[in-house]
Amino acid sequence: MKRLIMLAICGAVMTVGCDAKTSSSLSSRMVATTAKTSEAVGNAVDKTKEVVGNAVDKTKEMADKAVVEMKKKKAEYSEELNTRMAKLDDDMKYLKDQAGKAKDDAKVKINQKIEELGKKKTEFDGKMKEFNSDTKNAWDELKAGIDKSFDELKKGFSDARNEYK
Repeated sequence: MKRLIMLAICGAVMTVGCDAKTSSSLSSRMVATTAKTSEAVGNAVDKTKEVVGNAVDKTKEMADKAVVEMKKKKAEYSEELNTRMAKLDDDMKYLKDQAGKAKDDAKVKINQKIEELGKKKTEFDGKMKEFNSDTKNAWDELKAGIDKSFDELKKGFSDARNEYK
């Protein structure tokens, strides 16, 4: 735009000091230059629109792929946790069997441990429910919390199993 204004001012100044033939020649050249400049600017704008449009399309495509991959990993992780949890359910059955066979103080201790582990399992189940229903929270944060909760629960069962063999 500045270039067009400068050309117009230069043309006006030249026209004042020139004869009709020179003035006409200068005006024709200015019109031709202005037309070429406008065409170049138009081409640059069109190219920029094309490049930006392609970048937006590519970004959307990459985001869609990332969402699909995240959902796949989340489903795989959920399935893995369900498998691991089935093992801990077997451990709970074992402890309950041991409590049924135990006498007096040992039975009380085992039942206390079962109650403690039951609370941890309830906490873990809550986190799993949140994990399975939550699509807004960051995947890594949820996964880390679930892993920690599961590890605590697993350790509790392992300790109890070793203690009450």
